[in-house]
Amino acid sequence: AAMGELLKALPSLGKLADLLEEQAPATPVVSAEPEMIPILPGGFMQKEAKVKSVSWPALFEPRHLLCGADGNAVAALTPHGFGAFVPTGQAGMETVEAQPFALEGLGELGPLAGAAWAEKGLELITEAGDLLHCPGHQPGEFGAWRCGASSGKARLPVPEGVKLVAAAMRATGAGRFAAMLLDHMPGSVALVSEDEDGWSPMGEVHLPPGTAAAGFRPGLSFSGEELLIMTPNGEVHRRHFQHGPAPSHLPPFVSQSRREYRGACGMPSGVARLALSPMPRPNGGMAWGPELLMPED
Repeated sequence: AAMGELLKALPSLGKLADLLEEQAPATPVVSAEPEMIPILPGGFMQKEAKVKSVSWPALFEPRHLLCGADGNAVAALTPHGFGAFVPTGQAGMETVEAQPFALEGLGELGPLAGAAWAEKGLELITEAGDLLHCPGHQPGEFGAWRCGASSGKARLPVPEGVKLVAAAMRATGAGRFAAMLLDHMPGSVALVSEDEDGWSPMGEVHLPPGTAAAGFRPGLSFSGEELLIMTPNGEVHRRHFQHGPAPSHLPPFVSQSRREYRGACGMPSGVARLALSPMPRPNGGMAWGPELLMPED
């Protein structure tokens, strides 16, 4: 009943700005123009990203990239809950074997709009706004990782008939924060926080120009106190909760130009990126396959 009342109260998240002006929150609403960070001189550029040599599962086209807290592994996920672990702690560029797994419990809740690797396990967000938790840091027997309803409010404040294009979750001891990009508001990301009364608006962040291009789903993730936004060219824009925009992680300098960027996540040495690119098949022809671009140590 409480969730129903919340959804009725939020027929359009476009009213977030009005609510924020009335509530005067600590986190400011940032307009589109100040958010854009100019291209920085070479001395301030992000370290060059390198494509890590990974043996991926066959026919695997992930959309979400999750970084472990210790920086020694990442997980790639498809919208329907198939995933692969990739160890990233080894030095050098030797080929590593991705370990496949599958999420149990996603079922009919729908495709994933976002996911995060938190202190107590995986946090999942479906396109409808349902929240799930997968405890632990590795799957169980036969590669199955059991997931269930998340503690606290089990859904984000997504209006009826609206879907999440992308989402991110940040779990802290004081509560949870979420970023939501809804299909009827493609130009801005709504920020909400959870307290004992449910979800409350924190503000909104306008997407960089060109990010809402037709067919592109911006990758959203949290890294500490920052929201990371992946753009079509691989640039990762950063928005700090309190301090606003921060210098962007510039597009990686690699030779492959045909690349579809999917997501990014923060690591101790920088930002890891997930992309799809055309790769040769063993029996001839080309197929799209995943690439993991790591910041150089």
